[in-house]
Amino acid sequence: MAVKGVALIDSRVECWDYGPVVPDIFHEFKCYGKDPITQKAVQFVASSSKGIGNLDDFEIVEISLSDDERADASDFLKKVWRLYGSISATRLSNMTHVPGSPWSQVKAKYDGSPPRGADIPDLTITEHFQSLLQKRG
Repeated sequence: MAVKGVALIDSRVECWDYGPVVPDIFHEFKCYGKDPITQKAVQFVASSSKGIGNLDDFEIVEISLSDDERADASDFLKKVWRLYGSISATRLSNMTHVPGSPWSQVKAKYDGSPPRGADIPDLTITEHFQSLLQKRG
């Protein structure tokens, strides 16, 4: 959001006790615990022709991006991986907890106890990372 002005994902970021979480992604991969993730995510969308009651009532869909959008997203993610891919999970977590981070701002707004599902607004995330980019010059 800070670089292109648009979100890379269409999911909310929430302020959980131990850090920022994208619930959709968390629930998709929580079965792996601390182990490496070995499969791609699957997006389920309710089929309009069926009721919702079991797995057969869903269809798997693919996110469609234009070639330019796909190339931009791919290039961006490769840069992120080069910068952050070798950093430990603990250090990455610590980076999200620094004073002034979007997570810490929302946590402070609720005196350290945000309600379950408290959003970290896109604007808060954007402004924080745009300010970091400006400091880097």
